[in-house]
Amino acid sequence: MPMPPMLLGSQKPQMVPCTNPLYKEALKVEAQDLPTEECNDSNDWLKFFACNVELAKGGTGVVFSGKLKVQGPQGPQGTPCALKRILRTDFTEAMAMELFAEFEMMKGLQHPNVATVFAFYEVPFPAFTMELLGITLERSTAEHDIDNEGILVAFDNAATAVQYLHSVEIAHRDIKPHNYCHHLHRQSWEVKLIDFDAAEVLKDRAETGPATPAYAPTGMDLFGAFNEWKRWHMADLDMFALGKTFQEIVCEKGGALTEPFKEDFWSIQEKLLHPNQDLQQALEDAEAAGIRQRARLEAKVLAKALI
Repeated sequence: MPMPPMLLGSQKPQMVPCTNPLYKEALKVEAQDLPTEECNDSNDWLKFFACNVELAKGGTGVVFSGKLKVQGPQGPQGTPCALKRILRTDFTEAMAMELFAEFEMMKGLQHPNVATVFAFYEVPFPAFTMELLGITLERSTAEHDIDNEGILVAFDNAATAVQYLHSVEIAHRDIKPHNYCHHLHRQSWEVKLIDFDAAEVLKDRAETGPATPAYAPTGMDLFGAFNEWKRWHMADLDMFALGKTFQEIVCEKGGALTEPFKEDFWSIQEKLLHPNQDLQQALEDAEAAGIRQRARLEAKVLAKALI
């Protein structure tokens, strides 16, 4: 099956040598899961990438962590990176072209809160390499209490990524906690947006519903409840999913958030659940809520010192 030639990304992300496993219970790659055929084509990812563990699997693709076998656009030999390849079974030309389209879209993006891709390969089957990131925001907030400053950092990163995509006429269409990842060795609550397989060119109205219905608006009408998204502008659907993502974190995993900041932050996300919202205003409101909370804490400290 003919495929487009290998393409190289232009950016080199900051890579950190991997000293610890990314996941505690990583799924080891079995021999039968990997191709064994030899290929002399320079477009063969087996020559460049050594698989380590399987990180995630979807309907059409699977992502592995690993390291470079030789020096490449990602860095020197041994540099940690990730590879997303098409599933070996049920492999059609259409699926291959969808994977290539995802790579092409991500290759054109340059933002500190969007994952970076490097190269596309045709053989032994379609795949592309990208920077290796850490655990998802979904998992980190389940394992650790996120505090006021942490949720402000995560929201700023998540929202500016969406804002950037819309500025270059792209709709992500699958915003959710699972699609934001921390850096490889998480030292803060900073995140990057991943998984662009549902992304599309930004239009006024979407022709299909968001990829994950749980992060899409629903209507009050029983028969039209799951078609409510048709009433929304495409950009607004991404902002709705963003607001839903952080309301979910506040509600289910926000035990370390303090009042009245928690209520203020919740209200900011609530506004995003309505059409025709201004994402820049939400970012400014979140920053202001953080400033107010810090002022309250400083006042308490000062009051105690004067006692």
